[in-house]
Amino acid sequence: MATTNIVSSISVMVRVMLHSSGRLIWSAAGVVPPESATDMNHHMRAVHTPITIPPTEIVNILRRENLLSDAKYTNMDVFFATIIDALHCCQEDIRRHGAERLFWNKLPQKKWRPLDEPDISRGVASFLSIYGALKNFDVTCESIAGTGKMDFHVVAPVEQTIRKIVIEAKKADSDDLVHGFKTQLPIYMQRIGTDYGIYLVYWLKSADYPFPEAYEIYTNLEIEKLHPIPRTSSMRTIGMNLSRELPPSMQ
Repeated sequence: MATTNIVSSISVMVRVMLHSSGRLIWSAAGVVPPESATDMNHHMRAVHTPITIPPTEIVNILRRENLLSDAKYTNMDVFFATIIDALHCCQEDIRRHGAERLFWNKLPQKKWRPLDEPDISRGVASFLSIYGALKNFDVTCESIAGTGKMDFHVVAPVEQTIRKIVIEAKKADSDDLVHGFKTQLPIYMQRIGTDYGIYLVYWLKSADYPFPEAYEIYTNLEIEKLHPIPRTSSMRTIGMNLSRELPPSMQ
């Protein structure tokens, strides 16, 4: 009975993540309920609540009960590929459900500004944690590495030990964009003892935020600024599109 209740609780948490406006933005089943004020989910959309993730202890209990995968990764390349795939899935979830709005603050006169990098990273980590529960890896935000802080890292059982992958992130218009990939990421990787790292670039260019001014699309920025930087095969850059799209009524 206890296991049944736990499964029911985590099922609700995985299915429902609400935008501050109350609109459903994430569903494991990929189904958005009707918008009618009379449907049974209306009271849930009316509650203002931030992104949430399944509590770690519940995930651990489900793994012990063999209700979630607890399989070890066969090697680091498989683990690395899993995290890259999961990040791409997070991007698809964000765009599919309009969740990019979670990463912006509304200012007076209907203007918008993106959140700070650490806050954006916490949101991305929340989406990634859903896949962590399914794929047997854990996500930790703002980990201390020596005298600095990496944005977050992921941990999983690989072969007979625990291995880590660093994830560092910058806004595309950051003055430290090149420095972050060339210097910060390798330092954080060395400090926590891993050869694997991912560099996320948050693309935020929108009508209210025309930065970086020199680039119209992320691909051009990647090719010009990041592609020339030497890196090993276990380091990867990934652009994440969090730009605001105008609603159809304003296009």
